[in-house]
Amino acid sequence: MKNTLQQAASQALHEEIQLINIHPVNGGSINSAAKLITSNGIYFIKWNDASEHLLFEAEAFGLKLLKKNIPELIPELIGWGVIDYTVFLMLEWIEPISQLSNYWKDFAEKLSKLHRSSNSFFGLDHNNFIGSLPQFNNATNSWVDFFITNRLQTQTELAFNNNLLNNNHLKLIYNLYSKLYNLLPEEPPALVHGDLWNGNVLCGSNGLARIFDPSVYYGNREVDLAMTTLFGGFDPEFYSAYNEYYPLQPDYTERFPIYNLYPLLVHLNLFGNSYLSPIEEILKRYA
Repeated sequence: MKNTLQQAASQALHEEIQLINIHPVNGGSINSAAKLITSNGIYFIKWNDASEHLLFEAEAFGLKLLKKNIPELIPELIGWGVIDYTVFLMLEWIEPISQLSNYWKDFAEKLSKLHRSSNSFFGLDHNNFIGSLPQFNNATNSWVDFFITNRLQTQTELAFNNNLLNNNHLKLIYNLYSKLYNLLPEEPPALVHGDLWNGNVLCGSNGLARIFDPSVYYGNREVDLAMTTLFGGFDPEFYSAYNEYYPLQPDYTERFPIYNLYPLLVHLNLFGNSYLSPIEEILKRYA
């Protein structure tokens, strides 16, 4: 593997480099990842079997799209490609330091700037991935229609077919669909990160936030804010600052659990029944 990673780094950097050391890092449950110390510098690299090349291609596109709109928040994409039977993606290495005092306020301002990037439709011009699962981005003019058909319905059908949801769950989910038109506000499409939980955020070498592992599309910006609350949450200063920079519609926190049905269904499909209980609680509350 050392030889493969050296070839990958050389390909990404467009020059022959020497690999001095490899330090494995936590790359999540899908890919292998490492800190590469090379003759050219230090980098982050993750890799998988070449059959996963579409996943890496989609991530590279997402990083480029985000970088175009909020360059300070996004790590530099060095390159991605296939070497032998391995697909890889290489980024700048970010050595974290302590957060600056304006960390959360700065993060909120930059995210609000991203969310002001709009489009003529909800969705994207291609499908991508959420984790290792396909994420469908068929364009629609209605946010609620998009959220139902491209987000909830696809994951619900997958979970039902895998015996992770039963007919009673389906009845509640279908009942929820009809209520969403009154529960979810319509706003202009906003460019969203799409998987903005605290595991995809770190403090960069300048003491300010960086975000990565996107699942981008144009949606309702509340999905990003909802996702930040799902697995630990952000500092309260973040939400108050965001609401100052780009005011949210009334009672936005009341809608967070509805939006979080999608990532919870994704986790149900990826990791099993431990995620069923919070899904049932949300359905009991809203359906």
